[in-house]
Amino acid sequence: QVDIDKLTLQESETRLANKKKLLESVISLVSKGAETKQVLDDLETEVKALSLTVEKDRASVALSASRLREMDAQVRYAEAEADKTDSLQRKIYLENLASYYIKTSSGKLKKRKKNGITLQVDQMIHYRGDVFVVFEIVNKSNIDFEPEYLRLYLSQGNRKRNASYQKLLKEPFFRYEFPEIIPKGQKKRFVYVLPKFTIGEKEKMEVELREQKGRRHLRIRFRQ
Repeated sequence: QVDIDKLTLQESETRLANKKKLLESVISLVSKGAETKQVLDDLETEVKALSLTVEKDRASVALSASRLREMDAQVRYAEAEADKTDSLQRKIYLENLASYYIKTSSGKLKKRKKNGITLQVDQMIHYRGDVFVVFEIVNKSNIDFEPEYLRLYLSQGNRKRNASYQKLLKEPFFRYEFPEIIPKGQKKRFVYVLPKFTIGEKEKMEVELREQKGRRHLRIRFRQ
């Protein structure tokens, strides 16, 4: 509609410009007695009418542009609300799956004990386009354990040979029930969700757990 209104305005402005040129010529002819005053009056009336038409068409263009901006804002708002709905549904979906895997996972891919802390990777589940990794931390020490971080890497080579050792951080896009603290004598299970990936023939998964403001640090390497 905006384009149509702009084209209409363009045509009106062209007609007005042509009439104004004709009016200038008629004024000159009237002054020389070569044209009548009636013709001049009629032409001036036409110019005034065309001027009003141009103003009207300009107002129509402005109104159409305003409506277009308003419609565009409404569309963007609707899209944003749809994205929020999709994100919420996605979050609920991930929470339900992670909760299910925490309850049903009974595997033990790899575990490591150190200073009364046990870090265990229970299971890696590939489901559709996501990878769910179920962890368990057991605290059998005499003090609470507060994780600073738990990181997951894809590693290759030998850590003792720095030249051949490489690792790539695999950042989860969703964490489910990652604990802020594991009180002494308790255990916590949680899930990391990552985008789907594959483990190469010479690659391994590496998990690193570090204590916040403490010295306890555990590392696990495993293949699925």
